[in-house]
Amino acid sequence: MQFCAAAALADGRVDFGSFMDGEITNPEVRELMGRIAMVVDPGLPEGVEQHAWSRVTVRLRDGRTLSTEARGARGHPATPLSDAALLEKFLACAKAVLSVDEAEGVAEQIGHLEDIPDVRVLTSRLEGGLD
Repeated sequence: MQFCAAAALADGRVDFGSFMDGEITNPEVRELMGRIAMVVDPGLPEGVEQHAWSRVTVRLRDGRTLSTEARGARGHPATPLSDAALLEKFLACAKAVLSVDEAEGVAEQIGHLEDIPDVRVLTSRLEGGLD
């Protein structure tokens, strides 16, 4: 979690690309990791760990403290991703192994899965390049 928090601070995002070799060795992120403490917040309601609730507090060099309200993770069944966010996440992951056009084509097929008469049309697009 220290890596995720540090990447979010340094890059303004945490996504599939954050875990690529060059990103995980980023000196700025690595330095920030050592300054991040994870603590259990007794103020959160019981059972929220099932929803990945968290509260983030950042102490700035000038002594100010910034804090978020406690909230659950996006993408949990109680707080699902929008269709656009889900597509964005799929494409970010798929483009690691497929061309952009192929990833978008696969996403389009998945979006209309009920219209595919033979699922092998889709799965054949996914088997290439696997070792």
